[in-house]
Amino acid sequence: MHITLTPIQDASSPQWSEWKEIYLSSFPENERMSDNFFEDVFSQKGLNEDNTITVLAVVDSEDPFAVLGIVVHEIVEEERYAFVWYLAVAEEYRSSGIGSGVYSQLLAQFKSRNCDCLLYEVEIPEEGDSTHSQARRRIKFYERQGARVLGGYHYMQSVDNGSDPIPMYIMIHLFRTLDFNEMFDACKSCFQSEFTPSGEPCFLSEY
Repeated sequence: MHITLTPIQDASSPQWSEWKEIYLSSFPENERMSDNFFEDVFSQKGLNEDNTITVLAVVDSEDPFAVLGIVVHEIVEEERYAFVWYLAVAEEYRSSGIGSGVYSQLLAQFKSRNCDCLLYEVEIPEEGDSTHSQARRRIKFYERQGARVLGGYHYMQSVDNGSDPIPMYIMIHLFRTLDFNEMFDACKSCFQSEFTPSGEPCFLSEY
């Protein structure tokens, strides 16, 4: 199987229905952005030229209409970072190497765009909606790809569907050496007022 990442341009895409099914089954309601968010992404409302959000379907190159997974990412070229909003593989294809393959393709893309780092949120095992083992497995997966869990801050994830904000960890994948001040500057730019330094910056190692 050779996986490719296919952009979804609008809700009329033949992959959109399957994409939405994976999205709804992979993320709890309090972590999901609304349909209005995706409508705005497709129409590019509220986005400037430097901030681009992309919706991708993970497909097999031999069967491009069967969706194996989903990705939403953003590249902020002016600040030299990328942010993955969502990454998930359909349940029946998990533990098959597809997630690692998708992640590798994303890393190559972000490096080619001269990003210094990649940021994304993960559930805190003690506080997330999923079981502890599921949250820990996610963190371990990303650590195997080369990412680290940041510590020394307070962060509340907020979505646009009316759900209460929830605390989350932030993980970072570095493409060049950055000190913690530079890492936190990227986090402040990405997460804005939801990100508050609180204590000594560090990498968490208990996972």
